[in-house]
Amino acid sequence: MSRHVAVVVPTLASAGAERVARTLAEQMARGARVTVVTFDPRMSRRELDRLAVLPWADRVPPGCEHVHLPATGSGVRRLGVLAARFARLAHAARFDAVYSFLTYPNIVVAVSRALGRSRYVHVASEHALADNLHANGRGPQMLAATLPAVYRLPDHLVVVSDAARRSLRDAGVLPRPERAVTIPNPIDLAAVRELAAAPPARQFPEGEVLVACFARLHPQKDHRTLLRALELLPARFRLLVAGDGPLRAELEELAGRLGVAGRVDFQDAVDNPYPLMCRAGVVVLASREEGFGLVALEAAVLGVPFVGTEVGGLAELCAWLGQPTVAPGDAKGLAAEIERLASAGPRPVPAERLDRFDLKTVTSAYEALGWRDR
Repeated sequence: MSRHVAVVVPTLASAGAERVARTLAEQMARGARVTVVTFDPRMSRRELDRLAVLPWADRVPPGCEHVHLPATGSGVRRLGVLAARFARLAHAARFDAVYSFLTYPNIVVAVSRALGRSRYVHVASEHALADNLHANGRGPQMLAATLPAVYRLPDHLVVVSDAARRSLRDAGVLPRPERAVTIPNPIDLAAVRELAAAPPARQFPEGEVLVACFARLHPQKDHRTLLRALELLPARFRLLVAGDGPLRAELEELAGRLGVAGRVDFQDAVDNPYPLMCRAGVVVLASREEGFGLVALEAAVLGVPFVGTEVGGLAELCAWLGQPTVAPGDAKGLAAEIERLASAGPRPVPAERLDRFDLKTVTSAYEALGWRDR
């Protein structure tokens, strides 16, 4: 009989961790029944019923079912509503294993299983560093404070890098370190290369060097340092900032103050960033905190020069892939590295360096955890 597993993720957006969850769900669906469960956008049942087209209609991974748990509001009340609704769903669906991704879904599923009657294996995947968990406002900080207790509940806790494991362990967020497993984020090499062959969503003038940053507009990603680096680069360098988030107006204002507004293009996040990535002379991630840094891996697969910052899992990943890093906040060093990489041109990463991130290998590691303790 086919196993029934759930993949729980906040939304089916194109952000890094969500994209990882979608990719794993699609691969798991080749050998199991997979239900993808989401919580966001925050809507009531009535609001959902009024929509002619659901926000995620074109993003459900092929071969997967999808259930959206409606809940509005915030705080403990919303968490309780979602935990209760997921408990009812899990009991009715009789899941064999539940894979949750990111802190909030991890908490919802852990609380739900503690309160419910289901006996599935819970594998929680944490993508953040401890410092980032405590730096996102009062609400997230309150949730993070519960993690030393909540993270005793999952059967297994997946961390995406050894740097993330050390960070969480040192902060006391891994109360059962023997149940924490490092599994890197996966990438579907063939799919990325196939998607990259599509025409780019926009064109850029010939003769310019395109520097591209694919990241949500959040303080953690430190676009401010990237804009200051652009100010130091010759006029032939143009910056593409592709991502959604609350800082767009602030970053556009900063670009104007630095005198580089005419060389910066802001674009919303796209489901297929790879044609634009291939067009770039250099891809950059200037993060202050990073548990992994999927875009570094994507650039490596496509043979596009990449520079990151020497933080957390991103530094670990770049070292493995042979990509350079600079100190966080170092605009001068970042500008120099961008110019050097643009002059050097493409530098393919050896295939054997990519093997550890192979989608089938990573999916098998997750699936093996879901079989344990049953």
